[in-house]
Amino acid sequence: MSRYLFRSSLLVVLLLTFLAGGVKAQSPVVHAVLLYSPTCAHCHKVMEEVLPPLRERYGAQLEILEVNVQEPEGSAVYQATLEKFKPAVRGVPMLVIGEDVLVGSVQIPERLPELIEYYLQRDGIGWPALPKLPGVPESALPPTPTPVPASDAIVNLLYFQSPSCSGCRQFENEVLTQLRSTYADRLQVTTISTTDAAGRKLYEAVVAYYKPSLEGVPAVVLGETMLVGNRDVPEKLPGLVDEAAAAGGALLPDLPALEEYFATTPTPSPTNPPAQPRAALTNTPWAMLGIAALALVAIALVIFRIRH
Repeated sequence: MSRYLFRSSLLVVLLLTFLAGGVKAQSPVVHAVLLYSPTCAHCHKVMEEVLPPLRERYGAQLEILEVNVQEPEGSAVYQATLEKFKPAVRGVPMLVIGEDVLVGSVQIPERLPELIEYYLQRDGIGWPALPKLPGVPESALPPTPTPVPASDAIVNLLYFQSPSCSGCRQFENEVLTQLRSTYADRLQVTTISTTDAAGRKLYEAVVAYYKPSLEGVPAVVLGETMLVGNRDVPEKLPGLVDEAAAAGGALLPDLPALEEYFATTPTPSPTNPPAQPRAALTNTPWAMLGIAALALVAIALVIFRIRH
């Protein structure tokens, strides 16, 4: 009996050890690419002062690939980064994490820690979709979107704005207008005002789900990405729309709060001129003349029946 209990206990311990190892193996991992030059003092500051504490803190949950842009492979990655993300500022050090591009020894330490936390809360993020990263196998890179017929690619956006937001007006006039001109009815934009109670409630639910590093308007949701602010929205949205269209389109997020919003906030129907009351028709001259004619016909029929 004691031998049976010992073996059973040993099996339980081994099973728990295996499960613990499996859980650890499934821990989220954040991947990023740092583009640098050996002769760049700001690059060395980031590599020697900013990254080591982060690597020590997150351990295996943070993988940062350092790419030398003075080498041919690194130069190709740098050019691909510029073409894909179109950052407003160019140069090194440049760090790519998810859809975010950080440039300089000021922006990288300011924003990188919060972005690491953001992606860890969302089960990590893979390597950026950049071709031929040195030392990274092709199988580990995101698949290249397969082009689909343009007519089949409907991209749905959820756009939060406020009437008093000047950045919203600028985004609508300069970026959204151009996107609508390019994609026509293949770009469907659902605009939500955060000034009314229903819109504000939906915005708070979306923020709670996506956990953006910033809050405010303009804010746009496309698939699994939420962009916020006067910088990120106009800079990154066009590229995201292009990618979504090439990948076959994008649906609105599947959120209960969004379904509730549509259920409680009816979609405005096209404005039509109000129908005139029937009583009002009797006040027109032609209506009065018609009524008089009908009355004369009725009188004539009555007289005809009396005489016959």
